[in-house]
Amino acid sequence: MVHSKVMKLIPLTLFVSLSLQAYGWGERGHHLIGKNAALLVADLAGASKEAKNKGVGSFFKDRALQMGHLANIPDTSWKESTHQDKKVLSTNGPTHYVDLEIFNGAPDKDMDSYIKKVRSLSPEFSEILKKYQGQDNPLPGTPAKYKKINVYKDAGTNPWRVRDLYEAMVKAFRCAKSKEDKSDLRKERKKWSLPLLSKHNKRAFYECSKKQSRLEALSAAIAIGGVLGHFIGDLAQPYHVTINFDGWEGGNGGVHEYMESDVVKNLGPELETDVLNKSKEAPFRKALEEDLKVDWKAKAASASFAIHLAANSYRLLGEALRLDDKYAIVKKGTDVTTGDKSFLFEKEKFKPAVRKPAETREVLAGHKPFLINRLAVGSYALAKIWYQAWEEGGKPQLSDANGVSIPYALDVPFLWPTY
Repeated sequence: MVHSKVMKLIPLTLFVSLSLQAYGWGERGHHLIGKNAALLVADLAGASKEAKNKGVGSFFKDRALQMGHLANIPDTSWKESTHQDKKVLSTNGPTHYVDLEIFNGAPDKDMDSYIKKVRSLSPEFSEILKKYQGQDNPLPGTPAKYKKINVYKDAGTNPWRVRDLYEAMVKAFRCAKSKEDKSDLRKERKKWSLPLLSKHNKRAFYECSKKQSRLEALSAAIAIGGVLGHFIGDLAQPYHVTINFDGWEGGNGGVHEYMESDVVKNLGPELETDVLNKSKEAPFRKALEEDLKVDWKAKAASASFAIHLAANSYRLLGEALRLDDKYAIVKKGTDVTTGDKSFLFEKEKFKPAVRKPAETREVLAGHKPFLINRLAVGSYALAKIWYQAWEEGGKPQLSDANGVSIPYALDVPFLWPTY
């Protein structure tokens, strides 16, 4: 569960203030990442006869649209919805981001050294709490009442949310593997439910059980993997790994939603194909594989993978802001000091930057290569972690689980963090 001492420090009134930082790519971007990742899994299987015979590539490809849909659940059903209570909303928000400067301070001119510090963050959330919880925030603009770090609220927990979901996906695949001998997916459809818990209690949101069918275990793997796609997508977005998540430091206030949502949704229909093609380029893959490389046999490797992805995005934060300056900004907004989030609580005192309409041709042309690259990074990283979950889950048989054999999960209950 979310650490009880941490949760007690999060006023429920803050959930509205955290909502902006919780957005990632907007609906189109998250759907695109989930869909394209599902099309890329077969590539990761390569020439493996076992992977081909067990149908892992087809399993995801057949559900490309479903995985795209599920990737938006954490921003829709779990957040922008009237049926969720404030506790869900306040818990969900910080799982979408990680403000790296809270842990490492503001970077200097030596970005390579800073990235090394980021990559060395512990993949164990208990170690993060031990080292940073209650310590002084290192950023100069932090208001006095927020000077003591609340890891969950201030820094965010995305990499550890990724681990939480990844390990549950592995568990679901492993459960399906254990039930292969007596499985008949057609018969199992007659008595089916999604075996995920949504209550805030001491039980994990997914556990294998004797009564659970193979169909239900595979349904859980799909649902968990789908929402996992959202958090991997968030980490591929530079504004999700920084305290300057909306550009106020430097006068670029309002850049977050403008870039990830307004610009992305105005790009042409070729965007999906462009991103998929980028994801398949050999030089792109080689560089990304090297940058995200982890020892998957190590404990908490999925959190390390997520931290490396965050570092990959942080390196490009300056480039994202330069594109905003060059192609979009008409007039700079209020400039704030690093760490000052007062604009969240006293909005009337702060003016966002004035920008050209997102559909302006030069805005779209200027941002397009950058956005294609980051969406491709998210797509490939997601395919990678899905394939790894299948391998770690014992490489279960999936060849009989075509696109219509498993009920379509239209929604997923809120999955309470277990770290």
